[in-house]
Amino acid sequence: PKDPEAWLMLAQVLQIIPTNAANVKAAIEAMEKAEALMANLGVFAEFYCNLGVLLHRHGQLGRVAAQYEKAINIIAREFDEDAAPVRFSALRHLGVSDEDGTSEATRRRRAALFGEEVASDDPTDAAECRRVADILFTPRAMTLAYNLARLREEQGRTVEASAIYREIQTRQPSYTDAALRLGQIAEREGRIDEARAHYVRVADVHKQG
Repeated sequence: PKDPEAWLMLAQVLQIIPTNAANVKAAIEAMEKAEALMANLGVFAEFYCNLGVLLHRHGQLGRVAAQYEKAINIIAREFDEDAAPVRFSALRHLGVSDEDGTSEATRRRRAALFGEEVASDDPTDAAECRRVADILFTPRAMTLAYNLARLREEQGRTVEASAIYREIQTRQPSYTDAALRLGQIAEREGRIDEARAHYVRVADVHKQG
C-alpha cells in the first residue's frame, strides 16, 4: 500500500505480537516503507525514536545513533525553527569540568574517556556540548537520552554511557532507570560501594513516590 499509516499500523502490530527476530525485522522494514512515503509530509520525532529502538533490539547497533540524531534534530526545531544541526559527537565534553576545560589534563581525559584524539580545546566545543545537552536532557527528549546511553553501553562505551546517565540523574532525579544502569555498570566493574549507593538512591526515590 502507498498509505504510510498502513505501514505504521503493521509495524505496531508486529511489535505487539510475540516478539522474535523475524517480527522485529519486519517491523523495521514496515517503518522504513512508511518513512519513504512520508518523506514530503514530515516525520515526527517519536517515529525515529521507535525505529532506533527496533534497530537496537535487532542488533543493528551501527544504525541506531543516526535515527536518534534525526529525532533530536526534530525536537531541536520544535524549540527553534532555525536551530543548528545537533550532533551527538558534541557530547564528548559531557561531564568534563568547565573550570579546567582548556587544560592539557582535560585534553588527555577526553581522549581517554572517548577513545579519540581531541583536535583542539576550543571553548566553543564546550559551548556546543551545553547547547546539545540543553536539548537532549529536556523532559521532551529524556527517554531519547536514556536510549542513547543504553546504545553506548551496549557498544562498550560505558564511560560515555555513564556520563549521559549521570546527566539524566542531575536533571531529572526521579528517572530511576538511569540510576539502576549506573549501579549495574559499577557492579560489573567491581565498584560495589558505588553500585550500592545507586541502588539506595533508587529505593529512596520509590519510597518518596
